Parts: sequence; C-alpha cells; structure tokens
Amino acid sequence: MAISVLKKEFVNGLDKLTEIGVEREVFIQAVEAGYFEYTNSTVFHPKTNAGYRAWSETVAAIRKALTLKGWKIIDNKNVPLMFNKELNISIGVSSGDKNTGTKNIPCTKNSKGSVTKKIVNKNFDLFDDYLVEEVEAPLDSHLHYLLLYYFDIDKQEARFELSIPVSFSFNDRISEWSFRHIFDLVSFNDEISLDVDSSDSPEEIDFDIFLKDA
Repeated sequence: MAISVLKKEFVNGLDKLTEIGVEREVFIQAVEAGYFEYTNSTVFHPKTNAGYRAWSETVAAIRKALTLKGWKIIDNKNVPLMFNKELNISIGVSSGDKNTGTKNIPCTKNSKGSVTKKIVNKNFDLFDDYLVEEVEAPLDSHLHYLLLYYFDIDKQEARFELSIPVSFSFNDRISEWSFRHIFDLVSFNDEISLDVDSSDSPEEIDFDIFLKDA
C-alpha cells in the first residue's frame, strides 16, 4: 500500500514546481477562474451546472497557460490532460473533498472511470494514438499529476494542491498520493454568495462506450 506524503514548499524555491517548470501563479489563476464560474451558477441552472462549469473553466485556464509553455493538449475519451514531452509529465484537473489542501488526506469528489484508472496505474496505452512518434523517454517513467481543488463556500475560500495520485478507494475515488504540494489557500470577497445546491454536481465525464454487434 502506498504511503501518502505531505510536503509544503512555500518558502524555499517551490522545488517541485520548479522541477516541472510551472509557476505557482498558473495554478492559482486557474483555480480562481474555476471559482468564478462556480459562483456564477444560480438556482435557475441545472444542479450539475456549478461543478461542471468550475471544472471546465479550471481545465481551460491551465491549458491556455501551459500551451504557451509548449505543453501538448491531450483529449481522449473525455479526459483532458496537458502533456510535457521533455519531462514526460502530464497534468489533469479534478475537484476534491473537504480535506483537499489540508494536512488530512483527500480524495477526489467524484468516482473515476477506466481511463483515469489506466493513467493513475501507469498504463500509457491512452497516449499511443497521440504521442507514439513524439515521446522519446521511456513511457514507464511517465508521471501524472492532478490539480485537486475544493471550494469552501461558507469560508469563501479555495483550497488546492498539485499531487501525484497512486491508488483508488473502494468507490473508485482517488484516495492515495505519493506526493502532495499544497498551495496557500485563496480567499475571496465575502460579498460573493452562491445560492445553488451543487452537492451532486459532476465534473469530468469519464466512461467507456461499447458498440453493439450489428
């Protein structure tokens, strides 16, 4: 069983972020963009709207920033990722539970499908159609990071971390991590209010499609 490791690197150069070549502001701005969309959902929107809008905008923001840095957009079976060829690293986005960004061990808010499981379990068949001619480093050295975020509406703050997922719980939520880089929380204007029940709001759609025989 993997051992979850908690590391905070706020002071001494943010070593892990330096290693992957991404400034902390990229993740902060992406989470802020997601939070803004989350709070723009109202009681008139479908219950799934807030969670999906937040996730979608966070994905878009981090993709836009990383594309400018030479990262490649990967989309396969509804799992959006960013891939760095030179570092052989990918980054995905997911909402987490209330333990996200704290000393406690978090898990993803929603269960994950087979595609995400393959990524986390270092099964890299997912990338074959896209990267087979581009990836020079051994695929088994690939590392997948997850930007995990949680919006605490009562406290008007966002907590988030960049972590390496390694295992799932019985309900298919990612629940174990080999590395966690926890960011300082971001506080928002107390005047912002969210009047919507988003407890059942899903985010990414990760599923398998089976075709019936003719």
